[in-house]
Amino acid sequence: MRKLTFLIFTFIILTGINVGKAQTALPYSINFADSQEGWTAVDESSIPGNTWTYMPKWAYIQGKYYGSIVLKMDYSSASNDYYISPDFSLEAGKTYAAEFNICSQSDGNANTVSFEYGTSNSDMNAFSKLSDVTLNDNSEYPAAQKVEIKVNENGKYYFAFHCTSQQFNGTVLLFEFKLYEEGGSVIDPPDEPIVSIPYHVDLTTDYADWTAVDNNRDSHTWTPVNNFGPMLEMPLTGQNDDDYFSPKISLKGGVTYKITTNVAVQGYPKGYDVVTLTQGTDKTNMTPLKQLNLINSGENIEENYFTPGADGDYYFSFYNTSNSGGNTLQLYSFAIEEYAGTITPETEIYTTDFTGTDPLKEWTIIDSNNDNVKWAIIDGYTGPSYDGNLSMSAADDWLISPALDMVAGKDYLIRYTISQAGAFEADELTIKYGTAPTAKGLDKELAKETINLNSGSVEKIIRFTCTESASTYIGFNLTTPVPNGIVTINKISVVQTSKAQPMSVENLDVSSNFTQKNVTFKWKNPSYDVTNAPILSPVDINIYENGVRVGSVENCEAGSTGTYTYNPKNFGGIVTYKVTASLNGIESLPVEFEINLDDVQGEAAVVREFMTANDYTEWIVENKDGGNTWQQITYEDGGMSVKRGNKDIHDDWAITPGVTLEPNKRFIISLEKTNKKGQMSS
Repeated sequence: MRKLTFLIFTFIILTGINVGKAQTALPYSINFADSQEGWTAVDESSIPGNTWTYMPKWAYIQGKYYGSIVLKMDYSSASNDYYISPDFSLEAGKTYAAEFNICSQSDGNANTVSFEYGTSNSDMNAFSKLSDVTLNDNSEYPAAQKVEIKVNENGKYYFAFHCTSQQFNGTVLLFEFKLYEEGGSVIDPPDEPIVSIPYHVDLTTDYADWTAVDNNRDSHTWTPVNNFGPMLEMPLTGQNDDDYFSPKISLKGGVTYKITTNVAVQGYPKGYDVVTLTQGTDKTNMTPLKQLNLINSGENIEENYFTPGADGDYYFSFYNTSNSGGNTLQLYSFAIEEYAGTITPETEIYTTDFTGTDPLKEWTIIDSNNDNVKWAIIDGYTGPSYDGNLSMSAADDWLISPALDMVAGKDYLIRYTISQAGAFEADELTIKYGTAPTAKGLDKELAKETINLNSGSVEKIIRFTCTESASTYIGFNLTTPVPNGIVTINKISVVQTSKAQPMSVENLDVSSNFTQKNVTFKWKNPSYDVTNAPILSPVDINIYENGVRVGSVENCEAGSTGTYTYNPKNFGGIVTYKVTASLNGIESLPVEFEINLDDVQGEAAVVREFMTANDYTEWIVENKDGGNTWQQITYEDGGMSVKRGNKDIHDDWAITPGVTLEPNKRFIISLEKTNKKGQMSS
């Protein structure tokens, strides 16, 4: 039956019968993916046989197939092919406009296509050229081209796309056509999708509403790959200039939003990798929000904040301006939601990226071990570097900042990026501060860092409370015990900030015991505050029931797991619990958990265990999309899986055998699955 259906479908195409209503009145609009009614292909090539043809799945742009009119490569002769419209009644003295969306694939010789008009659809000599057609590549959906039309006398006119390319031409793809009178009504394009807050998208699989734009038209732009996400390699020469736009997102003016991004770096991060998060209501006039920190090999998760000045529909974009020499970058996810907390205020005290004519001016360098190997600017490295390849012994070298005015009792953040190149061992770095730019004068230790990247960079954050009001110096003391590679401090900033607010607790789980009438809480303490600085002192955990604090656990180690059991006075009903972390009296945002205490907890009696490796024949599989579908896994622990095919969207059902259930009983369904990375979860 499947083969018969295919033959009938092919016959319909070849005979030119199309579904849809003819539309020759103005304004006129047609999308060739939906209909081709009234249009005719005429092959005037010296060796006919290859001409304009409708193809439902030939145009593949940014991970999506489009139906289109296709003129494939002609292997036999030069092209002389017309794709001709139905007739339109036009009047002399009026001005008309045609718009069309067309592009080509770079899979053959360059194409020549003209847009023409004439008074006959059978006599090709009646056609005259109105305009040459611009054929950009298919790295993005082609923008509409507009041609103005005036006729000398009233009558019926046809329009044609006339291809006169040489033999072995590239493929031409025609998508849409519009014709209307200037000043009259125009058929508007479909509305863009508008999403609301909160908006969370996994870009490895869900990118249909996102759009890549190749600004420099080098045929090298963000390309979505299913299960991997949009990807963009470094340019071979020059610089990328590529946006990856979100759909419109409705935001309220004056409201602060938290934006969470995840960008992966394939390889060791380099200064050549540049992606900026931008925002705006017009794709042609976007404003930078933040250059993203690409400091990790693999995933780079980052939170930023945005407060729009007015209500509106906003775009966001991953704007890639990487230079040659960088890495392939992948977009994993994007999320935006209203931010219930307050943004930590920061006042910049000092910042430098060590560029300029004298980048170490006012910095102090001390060669404590007198081996003449010390911090210096080295060609090819951005920032002061220490070349351990020249050393014969352990390092003991200081790099000390200029004097910074600090106030006792105020909190400060030091953010710095450090990188290694060609290191065989870990580099050891101690950060101190004090009131004199000497090893002795830097008497207060802030952190000890072990840098073990081999090659790559990492951003570090240190929070401290200044103990006295004075001109203060920050020193980096390198004490690597053996000769090593090159270590570089790429940039540093110091800001004054408010007192630390911890991040929220993680992995909160709340369970009840109906028999013992108690509630058990389990969680993980935060490791960082909201500025991403490590928490170095104990935190307290507070537990609230319907807004009232009912318990606390004090002096909890940051990053460790915790548990607490509570016996409510009135056990029952639906209860909302909140758990916060507190640091020096400042609480985190709460994490909520709603639970029905009337649920009966106890030993679970298994009703039916489905082992798909053993009972696969009892399952019902429905393949709704006609592509790959559920298949039995016959190795290891068994199961069922769907192989990736040439479709981005699947519609496949795996339906269990029947199970007898009793009314008024509580049942639990447990499912084990494996994700694309091979990780199993329940």
